[in-house]
Amino acid sequence: MDKSVIENTLYLRESIKENGLILYDDFNWINSSNNNNNYKLTCIDKNIKRLDGLERIPLNIQKFAQRKELLNKRDTVISEFNLTQYEDITYDAIKNGKVKTIEPEFVCNFNTLDEKGNKITYTKNNAKFRKANLTKDEKKVINRLREELGWNMNLLREIEKPTSINVPDIERLGKTSNNYYEIKSVYKSESNNSQRKKIQRCFDEARKQSNKIIVNIDTDNCDLTNEIAMEQIEKLLNREKYNSIYKEVIFMGKDKYLKYFKRK
Repeated sequence: MDKSVIENTLYLRESIKENGLILYDDFNWINSSNNNNNYKLTCIDKNIKRLDGLERIPLNIQKFAQRKELLNKRDTVISEFNLTQYEDITYDAIKNGKVKTIEPEFVCNFNTLDEKGNKITYTKNNAKFRKANLTKDEKKVINRLREELGWNMNLLREIEKPTSINVPDIERLGKTSNNYYEIKSVYKSESNNSQRKKIQRCFDEARKQSNKIIVNIDTDNCDLTNEIAMEQIEKLLNREKYNSIYKEVIFMGKDKYLKYFKRK
């Protein structure tokens, strides 16, 4: 490591200690158990005001301003949730600035388990795959996952034969292992009763494909607001029927609103 970097880092720590600064940034230089959005914004404001006045601080003040903007965009509707089985990891999951990602491609390769828990891999050698295609709304979700969360992923083609093989939409590429996600987009409701059960229907349908779901209301004719959708999601995640199934739930709302929940 460059000597100047070490010196600047040590100077930063001493400056923080001497000036009683609160540091809250992407690298979790402090680990706070307080998930309140107002607390995070307060910490960021203190970083901007105080660190900007110190010399030789190896930090880009613009970074804090960007994080503040992201928080404001994603937490203006509902800032706190009454969830017992899940934690809100939105702040840590969002990438600060654009991350270079690869262009996703459709693949004919899907790993699953049989009834006995044995691994089965479906490829062109032992399965017939349907023609690959994406809807306009699915493309929008893919782009947001790349731009806002920095995901690299494969797109999975559906299996036509053998029948009854439930294939999710996305294979997220990880450093050690890959994870599967099902995308469910919401459209205009036919009645008030239908509107109240929109998200529940997504949860019921997606459980066949994956234990990780992406709920998208950022469509042209969806009549749910971010607030109404989040109220429905909160109720469902507090029900054992669903929190025993879903390990991750990502909500993509309108106007770049995003929430990411992970089971504890």
